[in-house]
This record gives sequence, C-alpha cells and structure tokens, in this order.
Amino acid sequence: MPTDSRLLYMKPALAICFIVVGLLVGGARPEMSNLLKMPYDKLAHFTAYSLITLLLWFSFSGRNNYFAAVSVSVLIAMSDEIYQLFLPGREADPIDFVSDLTAIGLTGLCLYRYQAIRQ
Repeated sequence: MPTDSRLLYMKPALAICFIVVGLLVGGARPEMSNLLKMPYDKLAHFTAYSLITLLLWFSFSGRNNYFAAVSVSVLIAMSDEIYQLFLPGREADPIDFVSDLTAIGLTGLCLYRYQAIRQ
C-alpha cells in the first residue's frame, strides 16, 4: 500500500498539537506552577521547546524548513507565557521564556547545520 507523503508530515504536526494543548490545558491548573523546582523546570522548558522545534521541522517540507520551525516555535513560546499572565495562581516568567528561546535557537542552529551538510 503506497504511503502518501503528506501523511508523514501530518504525524509530527499532530504530536505538536497534543503537546501544545497539554501545555495550555495542563498548565492552567495552579498546582502546576510549583511542580518542578529550579533548575528542573528550566530543563523541562528546554526539552519541551526543543522537541516542539524538531517536530515542526519534520512537519514543514521545503528548503528552509528550519526557519519556519523556529518561527512557529517562538510564537508558541510567546503565546504560552502570555497565556500564563491570565491564569490565576500562575505567572509569566521571563526566565522560562529565555529557556524556551535558548532551546529553540540551539535546535534551530543544529537543524540549519544538518540541512547545510545534507545539501
């Protein structure tokens, strides 16, 4: 049975949707604010946004898909921190955003180098 290549790109996109919805819905509970202590909470942010960037990279096809993956990941990170401003018991943390951006930037750089080597 032949595989439609568009379906291969949809699987990572669906995984991202589940991750983002999990972050937004699960993070809406006040008890989630103290779930992990420093520095493990920053490591969790780093891991999550690195994974989001990687999955987005798999989802986008094209020559410069690392740029699209990084751009969308930054938008998701910004949305997450802004969303936390409006949640009772939660607060937007600039250090979390820096951790997100660091993960996105390093993952994007690795993907850029990978694509450069592959071409």
